[in-house]
Amino acid sequence: MATTRPSVVVRAKNKEQTIEEALRGLRDQTVETEVILVDSGSTDRTVEIARPYCDRVIFIPAEAFTYGRALNLGAQQAAGEVVFALSAHCVPSSSQWVELALSAYTDDDVAGTWGPLTRPDGSPLHGPAKFGLADLGWDVTWGFSNHASSWRRQTWEQFPFDEHLVACEDKEWMWRVLAAGFSLYERVHRERMVLSEMLGYPCSTMPDLVRRWWSDFPDLSLRPHWQRRCSPWRVAELVGEYTGDRAGARRRAEGARSPLPGMLDLTRPDGPPGGRS
Repeated sequence: MATTRPSVVVRAKNKEQTIEEALRGLRDQTVETEVILVDSGSTDRTVEIARPYCDRVIFIPAEAFTYGRALNLGAQQAAGEVVFALSAHCVPSSSQWVELALSAYTDDDVAGTWGPLTRPDGSPLHGPAKFGLADLGWDVTWGFSNHASSWRRQTWEQFPFDEHLVACEDKEWMWRVLAAGFSLYERVHRERMVLSEMLGYPCSTMPDLVRRWWSDFPDLSLRPHWQRRCSPWRVAELVGEYTGDRAGARRRAEGARSPLPGMLDLTRPDGPPGGRS
């Protein structure tokens, strides 16, 4: 899990009535956090009240503010491998809010966390649950909320928040990350990196990748080929294999790893076997 303390980005403007309670709730967490305040032009005592609780205060002009831009700016300055967002009018639900969220990241498929009270179908949510694109249904108001959320830094680096939206930067981010198959890409990339480093098979080329994307459909499906080519999961898997193989080859070259004893010779001219696309 994370080797650095997590970071929390707090967006604020003229929140002198609520900012101290929010920040005090962060400092009372069972896990120590880096607290970054992003202030967008407060004219009251918000910054004065907040400073003793913050590791850093960042200012953004009011006219330049969007929710996504403020979060991106805070995340750029954050040191944590996991970054949290907390609105200045919100208070952590308990002193274990950060700790419980961090525990979710032991699952490599988790890209972010937040605290919904109901499932997408409106039924009560009584404990931790994992949701994917297929679970979202048609309730467009349900989903990720940056009032109190967290995300992997490496996820955000590939998928920063949209700075042009005047609202719903959190929902848009959720749909974009899930649609891109981020979790699948990460898992496949790691698997192929380790296999390539251990076994040293020849990496596929870019033409090989394009050929497989266009015509290699190993699984039976009633969907037409054009739909399968457009699948974000298929693309994520193929790209994960391609980049993972190359990362493993680099690691093998740098570490001069010897072949594993008893392994078959995998240096055949046709390269490694195809994936599960």
